[in-house]
Amino acid sequence: MKTFDDKRTLSVFRALKGLAGTLAIVACLLAASCEAQQKGPEDGTDPGNGGIVNSGKAITGFVIPGAEPARIKQKRRTVRVTFPLYSVLTGLVPEITVSPGASISPASLSPQDFFSAGGFSPVVYTVTAKDGAKAYWTVTAGLRPLQTMEEVEDYLAGVSGGDDVDNPVPLPVRLDLSDTNGEGWADLLNAIKTAGTGGKFVALDLSECSIGVNVTEFDPRPGEDNSGEDRIVSLVLPEAATSIAASTPDIIAFRQFEELKSVSGENIGTIVGCDFLNFDKLQSVSFPAAANIGRSAFIGCAILANVNLPAATNIGGSAFENCDALATVIFPAATNIGTRAFFECPSLRSLSLPAAETIGHRALGGTEPGGLTVRLGPAPPALETELFSDISVGTKNVTVAVPSGAAAKYGSAPALADTTTESWGNGFRGKGWDSAGKTCLGGSVNTAVNLIIVTY
Repeated sequence: MKTFDDKRTLSVFRALKGLAGTLAIVACLLAASCEAQQKGPEDGTDPGNGGIVNSGKAITGFVIPGAEPARIKQKRRTVRVTFPLYSVLTGLVPEITVSPGASISPASLSPQDFFSAGGFSPVVYTVTAKDGAKAYWTVTAGLRPLQTMEEVEDYLAGVSGGDDVDNPVPLPVRLDLSDTNGEGWADLLNAIKTAGTGGKFVALDLSECSIGVNVTEFDPRPGEDNSGEDRIVSLVLPEAATSIAASTPDIIAFRQFEELKSVSGENIGTIVGCDFLNFDKLQSVSFPAAANIGRSAFIGCAILANVNLPAATNIGGSAFENCDALATVIFPAATNIGTRAFFECPSLRSLSLPAAETIGHRALGGTEPGGLTVRLGPAPPALETELFSDISVGTKNVTVAVPSGAAAKYGSAPALADTTTESWGNGFRGKGWDSAGKTCLGGSVNTAVNLIIVTY
C-alpha cells in the first residue's frame, strides 16, 4: 500500500504504547474474522440490517489488499472499506463477489479512484440479477480516523497539501461533535481554519463522529461566521445523522461552505428544501438512504454532474432546476417527480425513472433541443400539463424507453404535427395524462417535441 512520503509519528502512537498486548489480541481476532466480514451475508437475511432480502442482486464480498474487513450493509446497499491513515485511495483494485448468476458493473478487479481533487468519491456499482432486475450499490473508502483534537492538530501541522482547493488534505475524524469542552464541531472547524499559514483545504470525513445523545439531526452551522467551513472541499456526514438542519432561502444550513465540491451521508433520509441552493462549486452528491428530496434542494447548482440518490421516492418541485451540467440521472425508486424538477437543465440527455407514477408540470421544461432519453416502467405514469414548456428553438427529439411487455399500454408515438389524438404520447408532449381514466388533460401539445417510443 502506498503512503505519503512525509508520514510522521502522531501523538496517538504515544498514547498507545501501553496497549501493545491488547492490540496484538485484537489483530488476531480481526485476522480470524476477516474472511467472514469481507464476504458478508448471501442474498438471504442480513441480521444487522432488518433481515432484508436482496433478490439475487447483492454484493456478497468486497476485498481490497491493505484494507480492513469491508462493512457490507444489505439494507442500505452500501459497502465501506477503511485503510490506514496516509493511504492513497486512488487506483484501488477491489475483488468483488455477487449473488449467483448476477453480474456487476464496473467489473470486479477494475481499478477505481475513491479520492480525487473533489475529495472523497463514492463509486456506484450496478448489480444485475439473472432476471434482469438491477440494484445500485454505493461503495466508499475511508481512512482510519483521528480521535482527539491533539491528533487532528498534529496531523494538519505535518501533512503536506491542502494549500489550494484542488489539493485537499483527507481529514478523517472520530469526535463527539456535540462536545463544547474542546472536542466539538466548532473546535474542529477552528483547527482547520488555523492550520498552516492560513488554514488548509480538507476533505472532511465525519462518518464515525457522534453528534450527541439521542440526536439524529446534523447542524453544520457553528454559530459564528468564517469558522473554517470555507476550507472544506468534501464533506462526509456522520452516520449517526439521519437528517440535516432545516434550511430556507434566507437561512441555508451549508451557506458558509463556499468551496464545497462533494457531499455525502450514508443514513440521511431527507434532503430538506434549499439545503444546497445555488451551490456553484458542488459537483457530486451521494445520499443512498434519502427517500425525500425537498423542494429546491439543489436548484442552481450549475456544475452538479454526479447524483447518487437510489432510494429517493419523491423528487420535489424545482429540486434540480437550473443544474446546467446534469447529463445522466438514475432514480430507480422515484414515484413522484415534482413540478419543474428538471426545468432548465440544458445538458440532460438520459433520465431513468422506472418507478415513476406521476411527473409534474413543466418537469422537463426549458431544456435545449437535443437527444433526450427517458426510461420509464411497466405502467404509464400520470402526467401534468406542459411537461416540455419553454422550448422555443428547433425540434427536440425525445425517446421514451419502456419495457417490451408494456408497449401496448403506452401506445404509438404521435406524429410531430398531431395535436389532437387523445393518447399517452400526446399527454407526454404537453396535454397531460390521467392514468386512472386513461384520458388527456386540458393542456396543449408542444409541436417542438418529436416523440419516439422504443422498448427495452
